[in-house]
Amino acid sequence: MSVLGNNRYQCQICNRIIDSWDGAPMCDHELRIFVPGRPLPKQSARFGKGRSWQPKEKTQYKKTVELFVREAWLKAGKPKYESPFSVRLDFVFAWPKSTKKALRDTYAWRTSRPDLDNLTKMCLDSLSLLIPEDSAVVELWLTKRNGPADKEGVTITIMNSRPHDTDDDT
Repeated sequence: MSVLGNNRYQCQICNRIIDSWDGAPMCDHELRIFVPGRPLPKQSARFGKGRSWQPKEKTQYKKTVELFVREAWLKAGKPKYESPFSVRLDFVFAWPKSTKKALRDTYAWRTSRPDLDNLTKMCLDSLSLLIPEDSAVVELWLTKRNGPADKEGVTITIMNSRPHDTDDDT
């Protein structure tokens, strides 16, 4: 999707203009998945007793994301997505309990941990059903915000991508 401004987007494949990012899938070239719950980052592998491992909490979260991806893919009719891919990841964390009640229904950028790159690694690794190799992702849009507790989770949008016609001044 190309951002046109004023909450309007244009599909890079069919040139359809969409007035909002929220709601049902915007066109046949994308798949949108919402995974509720607190997003977890991927950690560096831990080593012990001659092997590497991830904490159980992290592996369980990865399996949960994979389950939501599989469900959405099956519900969409098992569409075939072709490389290269564009991926948008919108992470929303519930406001801390110490936040004023007036702010709890609003959104604001989250500048505290977890790191956005580690959150991204966890999600991209969970998309292996649709994107077998991370190197096939050529565009990545990322946001990390605090928001209402009922909106906590990650929204994953996967789209086919095609090259942009841009002027290269370098």
